[in-house]
Amino acid sequence: MKFHPLLLISTILAHSSAQTCSMHGFTLKLHDECSLNALRDSYLNYLAEPENQILAQSSCGVEDLDDLLDGQDVDSLCQNAIDINGEITFDDIVQQEKDNNFVESFYRGNTYWNEEVETNYDLDDPNGPATNVLKKDIAQVPLYYELAEQKKVKYPGEIENFDLDTCDMNAVMCCWSLDRQRDNDGNCATPYDTNCVDKDPADNTDICGVHLERGSSSNNLNTDGFTVLEGGNDDGEGATHCHGFAFSNNANDAETRYMGNNLFFISMYDHLYKRGYARNIPGAPMCGCVEQMPVVTRSDCTQVDVTETFTFLYDPLNGFSVTASDVNIDFNACQGLNDNNNDLSAYVARLETEGKVTLAQKNALKYHLVESKNCPKAIERNLASKGIARGFNDNAYEETYTFPPTDTDQIVHGLCVLGASSAGAFSDTNFDLEYRVVPDFRDGVKLWSDRDYVVEGIIGADMCEGGI
Repeated sequence: MKFHPLLLISTILAHSSAQTCSMHGFTLKLHDECSLNALRDSYLNYLAEPENQILAQSSCGVEDLDDLLDGQDVDSLCQNAIDINGEITFDDIVQQEKDNNFVESFYRGNTYWNEEVETNYDLDDPNGPATNVLKKDIAQVPLYYELAEQKKVKYPGEIENFDLDTCDMNAVMCCWSLDRQRDNDGNCATPYDTNCVDKDPADNTDICGVHLERGSSSNNLNTDGFTVLEGGNDDGEGATHCHGFAFSNNANDAETRYMGNNLFFISMYDHLYKRGYARNIPGAPMCGCVEQMPVVTRSDCTQVDVTETFTFLYDPLNGFSVTASDVNIDFNACQGLNDNNNDLSAYVARLETEGKVTLAQKNALKYHLVESKNCPKAIERNLASKGIARGFNDNAYEETYTFPPTDTDQIVHGLCVLGASSAGAFSDTNFDLEYRVVPDFRDGVKLWSDRDYVVEGIIGADMCEGGI
């Protein structure tokens, strides 16, 4: 029998060099972002540390992280880490044990927080001290503000105003019509009984109108009418103020995890406690998903800026456990697209560029926040949606076309109208877009005054010959 010693030696060497990744317990820290990508980056940095070079030189690599996770979902681990620290509820904040529906009523605009104004002539004690003093009635709010800078506030999705199943645009807004506190914000002044009666908040928007069916849970009206508020300030709805926030489609992004904190800050601390803004726009809730709110020109906006540390502890027997610590939540004016700050529409536009909301969500918001000076067109459009076309004969009708999404801002198109004496068109997503009527459409007509384009081959109704 013959042996092959060289073959035997090479086989032994081959087996000795095929090391496997055998991990002991270790700890990874993620700052501010808790996601699978962030965990992978942290794991790579861990392997690159000098004391861990023996692991890096073996077969250990980022691809082993999936094996170490062993089916554990990173997003769920992150969310659980936040939840373990507990959360504040709005019932905790309002402290109204005798009224289980107080929070819901407050956001509709129907509580004494919304409606009462400080007075020195209380009917029960006309000679007594001032009553309905806002800062006394809600003295707990600033204390909860301090907590809300460090701890999650539970978003009240169980309330119809904030039901996420109907919050398709990922935007929430409050609109106020009353200032009930003297604080140099709005025009409430002292003495309250004479100078703070039906006073106005600082004006930052124009209310175009209210779809009554959208806020039916708040107005208790069984109707689908549209209330028109034409003109601005004293010629229209008076001074009004709107402020909102937007959140990401990713439930683990900070904007979404802490949107309850943002709602509390905007509605109860910044605008009620500090400014005294209260009371809803008639026919609409005071706060809710934008779908339920009035059609307005614009809204101010607050974003949450969050710093926090997530500690991932790996145990070979039990896998990963995660804790969250050093949470700090700041409330700042939204940083919108193209440096258009403190503006809800511009902030949503920025979120779209970051992939946190879709183009369809951003475009849908334009039906509700129509931008400055666009109320007249928005009013006509919303009336038309109810079958009302003002200024037209009884035989006029409306037709709506929806163009498919596109990545370009230049779409060459036209609309053919046959058998009509007149026609007009407008875009409800781009108010700067103007349509020009071309009467008696046929060969030789020049289109688009800024382009050298003359139509040819216009024969028959299929080509809109003789149409508008």
